[in-house]
Amino acid sequence: MFSRVSHGGCSILAPQDPVQEWVDTEEGDAVFGVTLRREPVPPGADPAEPSSSPFSCVQYHAVKVRRLKAGTLGRLVAHLLDPESREADFIHVFLSTYRAFTSPRTLRMFERFPLLPVVRLWLDEYSKDFQEPPDFPALRLLCAHLQGRLCFRRLAQKADVLLKRLQQQGSLRSDLRIHV
Repeated sequence: MFSRVSHGGCSILAPQDPVQEWVDTEEGDAVFGVTLRREPVPPGADPAEPSSSPFSCVQYHAVKVRRLKAGTLGRLVAHLLDPESREADFIHVFLSTYRAFTSPRTLRMFERFPLLPVVRLWLDEYSKDFQEPPDFPALRLLCAHLQGRLCFRRLAQKADVLLKRLQQQGSLRSDLRIHV
């Protein structure tokens, strides 16, 4: 659906929705959605440019955006690790949704690749993923893997602090159950 927009003597048809689904493409073990996003065209930098030129009324241009919509676990993790093709919010989307189709123990991203930014975000914002009392196997595995590498020292400390905190919370819960 389009609406007529008038500005500065120009009349144009502009889509009402700045983002339009365009096409889905299947590439091996992944499905990508392509959308067209309408972005404003910056005003001409050249003040001497005549305003009567045929392009003086152009206020928007379309930008094609390609996003991973679905894929195998391997493809999703590969996309997660590829900064060239990864969308800005993909790490958050992945960490928010992966539990619908796998577990932290199965995922074990930290064993596959050196993912400092992803693992740091996982520990900081999605620490509930590691709440698997009483043994916390995924978090213990992460701690063991990180401690084995000098370059992960700070991240290993962060994982250890989380493990101790979760163990203390579990201990407090069991103490409360005993006293109740």
